[in-house]
Amino acid sequence: MSDILNHIEENPKETKRLIGMGYEQLQQLIYNAEQLHDEQQALLELLLAVEVVNQSYLSKNK
Repeated sequence: MSDILNHIEENPKETKRLIGMGYEQLQQLIYNAEQLHDEQQALLELLLAVEVVNQSYLSKNK
């Protein structure tokens, strides 16, 4: 975790002054970013699985 995030965690009342949004807004932003990341990772894994199946299918049907 970065120094600024460590400082914010230790001093949540300074969040607005430091980054221009409230602590709760920051927490929601971080949560949303983590959710989006998890969704993107799941989608990439699904796409890779489809590609593996597709390649397998193509190699068997040559």
